[in-house]
Amino acid sequence: MDLSGEWFLQLFEDLPKLKLKAFLCWEERCFVVRFSSEPSFLMKGEKLSYDEVWSRYRTFSKTLRRRYNVFSTFRDGEPEHLIFLVGPVSEREAILIQTLLKSAAAWERERRALERALWENEYLAYHDPLTDLPNRRYLEIFGERYLTLARREKKEVFVVFLDLLGFKRINDLYGHNTGDEVLKVVSDRFRKVVRESDLVARIGGDEFVMLLYDMKEDGLKRFLERLYEQLECPMKTERIVLRISANLGVSRFPQEGEELKSLVELADQRMYEAKRLGLPFVLGDNSLPLNHSSRLVGVEGKF
Repeated sequence: MDLSGEWFLQLFEDLPKLKLKAFLCWEERCFVVRFSSEPSFLMKGEKLSYDEVWSRYRTFSKTLRRRYNVFSTFRDGEPEHLIFLVGPVSEREAILIQTLLKSAAAWERERRALERALWENEYLAYHDPLTDLPNRRYLEIFGERYLTLARREKKEVFVVFLDLLGFKRINDLYGHNTGDEVLKVVSDRFRKVVRESDLVARIGGDEFVMLLYDMKEDGLKRFLERLYEQLECPMKTERIVLRISANLGVSRFPQEGEELKSLVELADQRMYEAKRLGLPFVLGDNSLPLNHSSRLVGVEGKF
């Protein structure tokens, strides 16, 4: 069904003695003027509050002594649509207009419901439902665009592959509900550390990938210090207080690769090397020491 306005305009033009003035649709707490047959106190595309519409209408009617027939629909106490008409209106025509207006409201609600459902499905396709972070699919699609932008702007990007340390033990001891709670807290802490220009995604289980855009090596050192400081803060769950840490590996774009897949794989390899060596992280040359005193074990204590 065409809800652009032309369909409604044609219907009303077919009604004898009537002239459509404007059709207003309630969107996001304001009216949007969909179309107007001629210039008036309402202009096409304007966004007006309910009070603004009626203030203009009263001023216009008082100044020009010209009144309009106004038809409206309401839903849950809120106005949905307003139609302004000029010219005499018979009872039969008024009933027909109201019928059309109610149909328009129903179609508009269905359209919005469909748009909302499509948006929600698209969002879920690219985000992890537990942590609300971007997921692996998002990383694969938009991460490549991320690197394309960095290539065009001649910027460096650090790719961080992170695996939580002690998480399996938490799941085994306290159950998956506690594990899920830990993942949510950890994800919120990641959001506090990364910048708006960075990307952090959960790619499965307790594994995360971060893309750090236009970051220098001294900036990476400060970032990792903040990351571990946030990550290793004790977290309070319903029953206990937990501590958790992580191993991570880092690769560099474009020095160590041009494709996201190879860079993630390299960072993953270095993360496993960090686990093997008992280090918090491995950067390749390990040239960025941290003042890091963590024992790199998950510590649980009853609350």
